[in-house]
Amino acid sequence: MLEINYDRENGGWQRPMIIPNAPFELMPENATLNYSIECFEGAKAFKTIDRRVMGYRIDRNFRRMNQSHL
Repeated sequence: MLEINYDRENGGWQRPMIIPNAPFELMPENATLNYSIECFEGAKAFKTIDRRVMGYRIDRNFRRMNQSHL
């Protein structure tokens, strides 16, 4: 498991550590969880008459995800 602590008083991100797997808590309001759901909210798919699955505007969804960190 990768662990990297953040300490503002000591310059931000600290040295990465590989540690044994262990349980950890993640608050439900964590922005990472909310953002991951929102990223894929726009991704849609549908089935064609000949039973193929087609993505709808996936290119725009990827573009939005790639630009969202700016």
